[in-house]
Amino acid sequence: MLDISGDLYEGVWKDNKLNEYGRYIFGSGKYFIGEYKDGQQSGYGKYYQDDGCSYEGQLTNDSYEGLGLFKWYDGDQYYGQWVNNERQGLGVYTYNNGDIDFGQWFLSDKHGIRIPIIKCHCKCLIEVLSIKLREKSVTSNQLSLKYKILRNLYYPYLAIKLTCYKSMIQKFGGIRQMIEIKKNKDQLHKIAQDPFNIEDNITLDCFVCFNYRLFLKVLVYHIAFFYLIGPFMILIFFLIEGKTFTYNMGFYGYTKTHFNQAIHAICFLTSVLLFYFQGEKCRLNPIEVFMSSISTLIFCLIIALRYGSSPEIRIIQQYQRRFTEEDDQMEFMVKSWKKLNMKTIDTHIKCSMVRNDIENLTFQVMFLSKISDDFHKRLSNYRYYEENPNELKTVRDSYKKLMKSFEIKRQNVLINQSKLEMKVNLDQINNNLHYYSTKKSIGEDENQQIDIILANQDELSRKYPARLFLKELLLSTEILQKQRPSIVFKVFSIVHSLLPFILTFNSDFNSRESDKNWYRRYQQWQFWVFFITNFYINSFIYYHQSMFLEISLIDFRRRYYLMNQIQNLIEPNRMRLKSYEKIYPLINIFDKQSLMSWLDIRILALDIGY
Repeated sequence: MLDISGDLYEGVWKDNKLNEYGRYIFGSGKYFIGEYKDGQQSGYGKYYQDDGCSYEGQLTNDSYEGLGLFKWYDGDQYYGQWVNNERQGLGVYTYNNGDIDFGQWFLSDKHGIRIPIIKCHCKCLIEVLSIKLREKSVTSNQLSLKYKILRNLYYPYLAIKLTCYKSMIQKFGGIRQMIEIKKNKDQLHKIAQDPFNIEDNITLDCFVCFNYRLFLKVLVYHIAFFYLIGPFMILIFFLIEGKTFTYNMGFYGYTKTHFNQAIHAICFLTSVLLFYFQGEKCRLNPIEVFMSSISTLIFCLIIALRYGSSPEIRIIQQYQRRFTEEDDQMEFMVKSWKKLNMKTIDTHIKCSMVRNDIENLTFQVMFLSKISDDFHKRLSNYRYYEENPNELKTVRDSYKKLMKSFEIKRQNVLINQSKLEMKVNLDQINNNLHYYSTKKSIGEDENQQIDIILANQDELSRKYPARLFLKELLLSTEILQKQRPSIVFKVFSIVHSLLPFILTFNSDFNSRESDKNWYRRYQQWQFWVFFITNFYINSFIYYHQSMFLEISLIDFRRRYYLMNQIQNLIEPNRMRLKSYEKIYPLINIFDKQSLMSWLDIRILALDIGY
């Protein structure tokens, strides 16, 4: 379409507006080619200005929004995050002389962490010029570290070996500055190796809005599957949603989930048909089929609610690839949250950090007290549990031993206090009560966990990722709370499912004098098929509902213990604490960054979970 001003519109039109893909050539010479939505540039596109500048990347409502590359007519270019036509977030600015400026931006100005990379004849020199901690304007737009492509742009510069010491000494004025650069380089290497910084954008995983449309669709699908024609609905699902989505919903395949769904549907339809055609003849109990109907409906509602509250990215992936057993376990609360899975904890912490605008680069803590070597290893290695999968059981056992040792120590202190009142052996009692000399050997290897020992200068200045520390806190809560074994819920489920049969049999047995043929129904195969199918449905669903209730109680208890632990991390008088509260070291509250991270840990503790 050509308008009166000389502008040319070309593309897909819908409701008299450009949609999907189109091209817009202005009369002045500039033009845009890319995606449209309701007449506005939204999606991916290329924009060429009449002054020689150009932009290529993501747009929203005619504005640069997301990742994009802007090139100026003089050769300068910027690749990074954009917000409302402004450079905002993480980006790389390349000058026409070859110099590179990598760092954070706000309203198109340099802001926060910057890494100027200066082109010279010897090597690239890396310098961290400024770090502004926890400014709200910065932290609200710090999600770009999860883009792999940005990491690929700056990581080669971090990997440069800083040689040519003579030129560096001349540049910075001495050995001291050179050492500082080396420390900065090591710190940047550590940042670059952080899995949190090299992942794809997980923003869609972090913010979840209930999808009513998807909830109703999944509810209708499951009601049709269980209440209408059962497994034959799979053919209809193939036509509507495709094989991949049908597989991931559990209607089609060869896994345990698909097997359970198929058996459930067959049992329910069998019991309904038997009751409809043989109910009066075989004197089948309507209460059993009624319980199965209600249980199946609740089961459909739970699944639909789960889909309605799932992240948008997971729903998109359900159409694109088949989920593995590991993917499903990450989603099943019984598998991933009753007994904590390290990958699940990492995902929950990262998503909670994104939701609460917590910057990963500054989310670090320092300790006033000395920590054990094993604890230091776990807090220093982002992939400790991935590289040492067998260590998780060892860590759990060490926590149990440590808590047991604290309980023994507490009892000894009470005994010593009683002796103190009796004024017996005062010197020895005072020594035993002196907290700073209290020690405990864990196991036969005599590794000592000491309650408080002041750290040396290097240990005091050592920073640890606070999210790894929070992971350890979560792991300890699993040891603190006593979980009921699954066999308890299985027994209750069996008893619950047997109740209708027991009541029916008791009623028939009590009426045996008036009804001489009371036992006839128990001799018919239809009765036992009816009973077994309903027994399976009621016991299966009741067990899973009980487990959901148990997980909710576990979640509440975990938050309770976690908040107690966090509160006591800044309590210097450790004698006031309970035994299990002394496991973790004392956070350095005199350090501003550590104190802010402690506050963020409290926020995350309330947000993490189902």
